[in-house]
Formats: sequence, structure tokens, C-alpha cells
Amino acid sequence: MAAVLRAFGILLVIVASANALLYSDAVATPLVQSDAWYFLEKFLPRYLDGSLTFFDLFMQRGAGDHAQPLQKLVLLFHTKYFDLDFRIEGLIGIAIGIAWCWAISREMTRKPQADPLRNGFSWVCIGLVFALGLSLNSSNIFTWPLATLGYIPLLLGTLYFSLVMGELGKTRPLLVLVATLLLGLCTDEIALVLVIAAALACVPLLTCSLGNKLRMLAAGVGGLILARVFLWWVAQHAGTGSAVLLPSRGLVESLFTADAFSGLLIPFSDSLVHLQLLASRFPSTTGKAAMVCAAVVLALQVFFWVTVFGAWRARAYDRTLAMATFLMLVAYALTAGIILSRVPAFDWNYLHQPRYVMSYQINLVAIAVMFHHRLTRATPPASTRTGRFERGAIMLMIAGLLTVQWHASVYNWNLPHYLIPYWQNTALAMQRLATDPRNPPKACPDIMTVCGYPEEQRVKLISLLVDKQLNIFSNRFQIRNRLYPSLATVPGFWPGTVQEQRFDQRIMQATAEATLVVTPMAGGCAGSTAAQPVRIQFDTRDLAPFGAQLWVDSVGAQRTMLASTTPQQTTLAVEHALPDHSVLSLVRSDSQGVLSQQQIDLPPCPAAVPAH
Repeated sequence: MAAVLRAFGILLVIVASANALLYSDAVATPLVQSDAWYFLEKFLPRYLDGSLTFFDLFMQRGAGDHAQPLQKLVLLFHTKYFDLDFRIEGLIGIAIGIAWCWAISREMTRKPQADPLRNGFSWVCIGLVFALGLSLNSSNIFTWPLATLGYIPLLLGTLYFSLVMGELGKTRPLLVLVATLLLGLCTDEIALVLVIAAALACVPLLTCSLGNKLRMLAAGVGGLILARVFLWWVAQHAGTGSAVLLPSRGLVESLFTADAFSGLLIPFSDSLVHLQLLASRFPSTTGKAAMVCAAVVLALQVFFWVTVFGAWRARAYDRTLAMATFLMLVAYALTAGIILSRVPAFDWNYLHQPRYVMSYQINLVAIAVMFHHRLTRATPPASTRTGRFERGAIMLMIAGLLTVQWHASVYNWNLPHYLIPYWQNTALAMQRLATDPRNPPKACPDIMTVCGYPEEQRVKLISLLVDKQLNIFSNRFQIRNRLYPSLATVPGFWPGTVQEQRFDQRIMQATAEATLVVTPMAGGCAGSTAAQPVRIQFDTRDLAPFGAQLWVDSVGAQRTMLASTTPQQTTLAVEHALPDHSVLSLVRSDSQGVLSQQQIDLPPCPAAVPAH
């Protein structure tokens, strides 16, 4: 039985991780959508023109926004290497989610289990952590890459809590201060939630004295203050760009509405089964089904806190249970923040927003860690019969949770069939907008919020994508995602179609033309079939404000880029081995307009002297 449990737990870890990665690859929207248009307007131009500074990573849209430096670094990464492909951002988010589950399981396995059966139970609970933490309960977490990156503060908070627990028995508050400062800079206001949850979860631990706990708390508070001062200073100098979300009514007033009770149950029910899935399974009794789900989660919550209180009284509150308590408190705090900021502005039903499920379902992960504590504790109930009954009941609850995850996964795997045509229609709409940015399409897809922008902003953003060949206007992006903005861009479509050349008047009317000079190096001659060394020098003469690219075309070889320049760089000299009669092209990086061309014509090789 122990070997079977252990193998099942390891299989759960592998299947849950692979399922999340494959699903993200299938449904993560690669196109620019929603909030990404803001970053395209305010943040990316500074990177593309070379004016980006370290402080720009902490820029915020307004008083209601968070500084997200790590999310912006992810954006810069896939902009540079994948032409602004947001599917890459989604995959990175899922990889971070897997790392978060690993960080939790690392605490669960910190104390080796000598008993093979307990070790088997331990692996089953670890598998449950991965299944719940990477749940497909809400597809929006995976389809919206920015929401997928919500795993970043969860991973950082979990690692921070592990560090704090490890430092409680030591006298190194400076390390905790630095860690809290970094946490505050990376997660902004969420760091306050994480630090308070860590402090409360560590209170019952018996591994250190009260004096050490107070010193660690002081270090944490100091780190938070430093982080808040820095972010305030950045906000004062960088400014903010949007208004604060104004509530339509007060929170107290919302609590006394007719739907307040059912609204307060939404985070509990949606954490187990989201409303969309419930409506598909129980269309006529969706409300009752949601109440049942909320009751189940509330019962598990009661079981959780009974376990924590009992362990504290029995002086058996260990690091594993502390991790579970930390996660539960984080779930409570994040959910409370959503209620405080969204319900007064909208209504209780707004809590059904699919992206909020990531915050709700943290409580189930905490319950999985609590199951681990009960199944692997060294002091089981006095009665053997009671111990077996408890283990059987917990395993039955684990089976129920896994069954729910199975049904959620099967249901949401139908989504990719509907997303692909939606993305393709969006790509066509982006091309229509690029053709005539002053008159947006009448039926813009909902993710193209740029259609509602003022005309000047709209023209600027779509022109930036076209000029820089980003997102749907990048050939590499089109081939990688099999999305095309027009039929003319589909490889192999309409063979033989003749297109007219379009000339760039900025190049044609330039007073000083760009230069491209090829000089054979010593030993290079035309008699050899092998590539010969040449030295290439070019000067763009300020005709490439966004940088230039040097390409080579050789018979029998694919077109290859040999070098590129930055916007500030006008001249460059490179050395390459190239075949004779190859054609070099110097082009603008943005429009691919040809600045200069040169064919390599090597001198003939000297005639061989006959041997005497």
C-alpha cells in the first residue's frame, strides 16, 4: 500500500504539472489584449527607443494599481526574444506556478518520514497540492497571461515565509530585513499581506524565543517601510496615469443588501467549482449547487482551524502546519481585498470574475497541507480504530477533491476549439485597424480595447506594432502561433500572386545615401567553392532611427541576418566568411526598407605555378 500511494502521489505531481503546461500552451492568448495595450503605450516605447530606466519597472497606472517589476521584466523578455508573444508570458506564469507548488511541497518533506506508509500519504498530499494549486477550475487564469503571472507573489511569499521560519532560531534579522525589502519592491502592497500572514503563522511556533520573534518582526516592519518609501518616491517622480476606481456605494451599505449573504459565499463556492462550470453541469439548480460547494468548503475550513488549534494546545504546531496557516491567511486577506475594492464599485456578483479564483483556491491548497500534517504526524490518535477512521475519511475527502479537479479539467479542455477562430478573427481585425487606424472596425473583439482609445493614441499604438514588427505583424509570431492578419501573409497561399513594390520616400529622398562596402580579406579569392573571409562596413547615415539589420542572400542557403544595430548606432564593421556572388542587404529594422545593397565579387585566384 505504501508503494502504491507513493507512486500515485508522484504521478499526480507529473500529471498536474503537464496538464497545466499543455493547457496554457493551448489557451494562453498570444495577442495583445486588455491591460497589455496600456503597457504597449506607456512602457514598451521607452525600451524600444533606448530610454528605459530601472525606475520605469516600478511605474503604476494609478493609485489603484500595483508596481509589478517582475511582470515587466517578463514582458521585456518575450518582447526581445519572441516579438511580443504573450503565450510565452502565460507559459512562464505556469512555470512559476509549478515552482510555487514545489516550494510548498519542500516544506512538507522537510521532515523525513521513516514509516513507509506515512511517506506514501505524504506524497499523495503533495500531489493534491499540485492538483489544487494548478487547477483548471477557472480557464481565465490560463487564457489571460497577465492573470497567470499572479503566481509570482505567491511564489515569492512562500519562499519568504520559508526563509523567516528558518531564521527564527538564528540571530540574523538583517537577512529578514533585506528579504522583506525585496519582497516589498517586487509585490508592492501585497507584501503587507504576506508579511502579516507570515508573522501570525509564526506566533504558535515553539522553535524560538519571544525575543527572537520580536526581532524578526521588527526587521520585517523595517523592510516594509523602506520598500513603501522607495515606491512612494518612484510614484512621485514618475507620476500615475489613471484615476482611482470610485465606489458606487459604501461597503457597509453593500453588506446590508439582499444578496450580501450569498455574495459572501461566492469565494468559498468558486474556490471549489467556479460558477461557469456549475451552470454547465446543473443549469436548473445552479444556485443550490453553489450553496452545497460553499458548505463543503466551509466544513473543510472548520476542520482546518480545529486542527490548528488542537496542534497548538498539544504543542505539536510544526513548520508544515505553519505553512498551511500562512497560506490560509493569505487566501483570506487577498479575498478580503477583492471584496473591499470591487463590491462597493460594482456588486456582489462581480466576485464571480474568473481571474479571482486564483486567490480563492489558495485556501484549498492550505487544506491539502493540513491533510499532510494529520496523515503523517508522529502522535496518531490513541485508538487504532480512530486513527484508521481518520485516515480513511481524509483519503475520501482527497478523492472527492481530485474528482472535482478531473471534471473541471475535462470541461475546460473544450475551450481551445473556440479560442482559435476567435484569435484569428482578432488578428484580422488588427490588420484592418492597421490599414485604417483612424476608423476602427465596427465589431472590435473585446480584447482589443485599443478600439475605444482616442484616435491619436490608436494610431500611435497600431503603428508601433507594425513598424517594429511585433505581435501579429511579426513573421516569426505568425508561424509560431499559426495566426495571420491577412491571407497575403499565409505562407504558400495564393502562389504566384504579384505584389507591387512600395518605396520608402524617406530613403529615396535622402540627401546622403547609406553606404555598404565589402572588402576581401587576405587569402580570399573567387576560385574556391568554400566561403571566403570578407570585411563588411556600413554607415546608415541616420536613415535608420530604430536601428538597421544586415542580411545576406546566397544561392542554396536561407536568407540570414549577419548583424544588427541599435537606434544610436549608425556605423558598424563585421567580418564573415561568405560565398562569392552573395548579395548583402542593409535594411531598416522597423519597415525593412532597403538602405543599400552590395554583391560580393571576389578577385580571381592566382594561377598555380606548374611544378618542375
